[in-house]
Amino acid sequence: MDAIITRGTVTESWQSLVHSAGECCNQALDEDLESYLVFMLMRHTENARLADTILATQYLQGMQSGGHSCIQRLQEVGDQCLLFSGFFPKRSERRLVKVHYYVDLGRSAYSHISEKMKRDYAQLYERLSEQFVVLMDILQAMRTIHNGYVLDSRSFLEFACECGSQRAERLLANNNVYLFPTAKRTK
Repeated sequence: MDAIITRGTVTESWQSLVHSAGECCNQALDEDLESYLVFMLMRHTENARLADTILATQYLQGMQSGGHSCIQRLQEVGDQCLLFSGFFPKRSERRLVKVHYYVDLGRSAYSHISEKMKRDYAQLYERLSEQFVVLMDILQAMRTIHNGYVLDSRSFLEFACECGSQRAERLLANNNVYLFPTAKRTK
């Protein structure tokens, strides 16, 4: 009988890719943020309806609902904003919004969850809100590692100036493009 050779579980594969991307970004995630990112990626891997979502409507519905429904809807908004800004940043152009729209909406969704949750989980969602751009950078680096996709300089300028992306700023500096310290966007 032939042996079946596997290279680890799906979870291990995602975790390995997250680690590699973190190294490319000079960002090491702690265990909680790394686990959240890995399991979020696993949850959304086969979500064919991701592009059909109108995030602003879902965000408002989440804010108006109560209890678990509120948290679930806002988590979906935060996760989808993270995926759009990290994996599909050019989608914002087709929707006639800037990528920082997804960053701001995602941060806000996670922040509102942290206000509604109990202590342990509240801290996780507050950190997701605070580290949103770092997570976005890691997702962008994952895409580059996986299929060589690289954004243009204009996109990197937007990420650096409007979102505060340190990865984008480093990539611009590698091409001798430097930003004035006051050009960075604050939270």
